[in-house]
Amino acid sequence: MSPLSGRLVAAVDARCLARPGIGFFAVTKAILDELSEDGWDLALVTDTSSLAGDLAQSYPAAEVVRLPKTTWLAWEQVQVPIWLARRRPHLWVAPTNYGVPGISPRQTKSLLVLHDLIPLVYARTYLAGRPAWAAMYLASLGISLASADLVVAVSDHTAGDLQRLFRRRAAVVYPPVPKRLGCQPVAPLTRPYILFNGGFDSRKNVPQLLAAFSEFGQSPEGKEAVLVVMGDRDDLARPMLAASGLAASSVVTGYVSEEDKWAWLSNALCVAYPSSYEGFGIVVAEAFAAGVPVVCGTGGSLVEVGGDAAIFVDPSRPASIAEGLRAACDPSVRARVVEKGYRQLEMLRKRSGGWAALARSLLELR
Repeated sequence: MSPLSGRLVAAVDARCLARPGIGFFAVTKAILDELSEDGWDLALVTDTSSLAGDLAQSYPAAEVVRLPKTTWLAWEQVQVPIWLARRRPHLWVAPTNYGVPGISPRQTKSLLVLHDLIPLVYARTYLAGRPAWAAMYLASLGISLASADLVVAVSDHTAGDLQRLFRRRAAVVYPPVPKRLGCQPVAPLTRPYILFNGGFDSRKNVPQLLAAFSEFGQSPEGKEAVLVVMGDRDDLARPMLAASGLAASSVVTGYVSEEDKWAWLSNALCVAYPSSYEGFGIVVAEAFAAGVPVVCGTGGSLVEVGGDAAIFVDPSRPASIAEGLRAACDPSVRARVVEKGYRQLEMLRKRSGGWAALARSLLELR
């Protein structure tokens, strides 16, 4: 089957577009937007009819393809290759760590976006207790890395992990980084608050944050403050807050719109992000854009992203996190890190984007 109109055709694994608000979604949307603006025809491949309908509305000029959901590897290594052999696009984009078929048409180049190798870095946590998932992950990742014509990592640190673990090089393109916020939205809460928007994965150190906030609440800086937990896992947040004795001094927002997210961010005392490890850490860049201090760990790419503008702490020690929260309330510290945050944000933005140019250069490898 020939390309849609004789122009360059990029087929993209669009399954992650069912989950707005996550890093996979943001990067995939940025790739689609850049390729579309560069004149590529798009074929968006998914595995559910509901997402296929949404994609047809969001991208009316694109071809939307639904390959019925089966098992993880069968979808990537059987159904996708069969479709690629029929469709023969110029480019296949796997934007979520894996998804590159081991066999594809000779004229179809493949681009893999690597966000992190966290399951390997923390193998005991993520792989040891889930043997079936671990086998699928390792097989999918291994095939993808062996087959991809180009791997693009979302940070220098992730590229370094790839080189260290697999001896494979990667180009580096940062995820979409927000612009500096203009006019400040109206505060959604009258009391001062610390904002947490990091998720509940074990490496996010939520128990340590809750213990740190309890300590912070005993200090002059924190006696009036509340902890705001943002995100769609209120089923996890509320029991943890209650068990920590923080039900009365916390707010759980649930899922919020993009507009409401920036209102919460820009009016916070600081953003608390005590993660042990991140492939990039977009929450840090969002804090810079909102003009508020960010208190974060140093693992993975967090030092790379935070530069000299973050307040770094040991995320495994509640006392260190609490000290960081108190520092973020100091007016002189706040003024200094906010200004540095704006400068760091512009540096991050300069390394974000360029997907269309990468795609065209990949085709020159024919």
